[in-house]
Amino acid sequence: MKKDQREEKELLIKQLGVFELRGLARELGIISPTTKKRDELIELILNKFNEGNIIDSNGKRKGRPCKKLSAIDDILNTLVNEFQNSEDNPLVFENILTFAQVIPNFTQNNNSEQIISEGIVRINNKYKQYYDIVKQVWVFIKEDIAFFDKLKNGDKVKAIVCKTENQHQYLAVKILKINDILAEEYFTKSFFKGEEIISLNKMSYSKDKVIFEGRRNSLKIENDIYENDDFKNLSVYCKENKIKLVVLGINTSFENQIYFKNIEFDNFTTKYGSSNETNFNCIIDSIQYVEKLSNDGENVLFYILDIYEILRVIDKCFVKEDEEDGHSKQSIVVSKKILSLGMAYQNGGNISLLIGYNENDCDDKFLKQDILKISKKIN
Repeated sequence: MKKDQREEKELLIKQLGVFELRGLARELGIISPTTKKRDELIELILNKFNEGNIIDSNGKRKGRPCKKLSAIDDILNTLVNEFQNSEDNPLVFENILTFAQVIPNFTQNNNSEQIISEGIVRINNKYKQYYDIVKQVWVFIKEDIAFFDKLKNGDKVKAIVCKTENQHQYLAVKILKINDILAEEYFTKSFFKGEEIISLNKMSYSKDKVIFEGRRNSLKIENDIYENDDFKNLSVYCKENKIKLVVLGINTSFENQIYFKNIEFDNFTTKYGSSNETNFNCIIDSIQYVEKLSNDGENVLFYILDIYEILRVIDKCFVKEDEEDGHSKQSIVVSKKILSLGMAYQNGGNISLLIGYNENDCDDKFLKQDILKISKKIN
């Protein structure tokens, strides 16, 4: 292979997001790609690439059996095609969920101690799974466990788990709680939200700030959360008015994390410096949890502390060639999914959005022309 062709392939590999890198690593027979960081994956893939021994002597690919590909060119082309959706097969939010999935290991490590874990349920064929944001591990729930059938997409589950042979994966041993209710006492709610409506209700949680119910509200970030009482007042208001406060914040300050400990709300925040995988899963989980609450008839206030940080994090996870308005297609799809949640219904189950943004980011085309354009400014 010519030098310029080799350099072109290496550049393409370095441009892949973490999920594409994992897929490519699996194709090349690299062991446990989900446990490795992005830079390590790139180095291992480039080593395989430079060695040129992608296929064994029998014409079979090394590593886990997968798609029949003949060379690294085919692998790269396949990966790019997977993440560049055509008009006939447009990218939707539900497709993005599969990008973060990992291959489960159900082999229990008999020497590991049992611990308590919590996360938001995702359904996958005959098993269910969740990502524990705090412990940064995957937990798998097999269909033979008690209360398995009670678990629905977006449910909050607390379980006793034990480690598998994969150090970053756990297996649920016992379901303790579902949506903060004892598993044996929990029953799935049946609620009909009715027609979509325009609500005239407002949330007045401070002297100069009013949130419009069932709509998209934008809030310019002027101070960090811990620097005034607005957030605390908002939490108290929601509790008094039976509104579920769900907060999504990525790479938040250490001071905010300390401040949050004494305030009641559904916390989907990560501390500064968290991994892309943790941040990405936190975003996905918060969206599914909010939808689940709404479908159960709960009125929800979904507070996104900094929407541009959401865009930035998702951009890091996917192929940069898919850029649209300066962001990856996946970032645009997730952002539009969040915006679509702001809705009021005839019988309840309203979702109100409070979208934080920084004035320094307002030059961003998508933020300015899409997000802020259709949001009600509340300051």
